[in-house]
Amino acid sequence: MQNYIVLILFSLTSLIGLSGCQSEQDYRKELRTWLGKTEAELIAARGVPDQAFVSGDNIRYLTYHSSSLNKSSPRVVCNSTTSVTGFSATTSCQQLYCKETFVLEKNSVRRVEFEGKNCW
Repeated sequence: MQNYIVLILFSLTSLIGLSGCQSEQDYRKELRTWLGKTEAELIAARGVPDQAFVSGDNIRYLTYHSSSLNKSSPRVVCNSTTSVTGFSATTSCQQLYCKETFVLEKNSVRRVEFEGKNCW
């Protein structure tokens, strides 16, 4: 009976913890709220983009970057392995980043793309 109660408490705790995490699907939904917004609205909310490009057919690409090198969003994931018998330890770290590109046509956001593991 005691094991059953512990299992239920563990399950509930896990579900509560996971419910606070944003999923990729939630992140995509959040980005879609930018569709139809103007460039001025985007820059007023997000700031000046890290990169801007205008194509020959007057389509604008505004790109925002965040990474573990960015002090406002420092995130690095490290995995450590230790061998007790061999007295060795290794650590590998991965820089997390996010690159968001807003595609504007006629001063309106028409598409939003992202890549990286630090977006949601």
